[in-house]
Amino acid sequence: MNKSKIIATAQKFLQKGQFSKAIKEYLKIVAEDSNDIRTWLKIADLYSKSGDLVNATETYRKVADYYAKQGFYLKAVAVNKQILKIDPNLVDVHIELANLYKQLGLLGDAIAQYQSVIAQLEYQGRRVDSIEVFRKMLEL
Repeated sequence: MNKSKIIATAQKFLQKGQFSKAIKEYLKIVAEDSNDIRTWLKIADLYSKSGDLVNATETYRKVADYYAKQGFYLKAVAVNKQILKIDPNLVDVHIELANLYKQLGLLGDAIAQYQSVIAQLEYQGRRVDSIEVFRKMLEL
């Protein structure tokens, strides 16, 4: 695999606005190196630009999980915020964001995320779940 050649081909597709073809090229790179997180992030961005929000969200989650596991909490926060721009109602992403804020020592931000989750769960009629999140918030 010639990574630079694949990137050049993908960029040509991007210049023509052919997102799906560019994505296919970038997928060749991550097929060879699944830990190429910068390419995964590029793929997620392209899915988002092309309107494929399901694949964008899924790919952003993969990137956010990788960053969190590697201890890059600020990067994980940024990617999770990208996910919430696509779908602000993803309760599990809000919880993950709260956990990341907790890791960073940003307790006010963590509490705000938990409050958002509680409100969403209450709206959905999921009282038992909201009580559990409230307990997590109290632990802070």
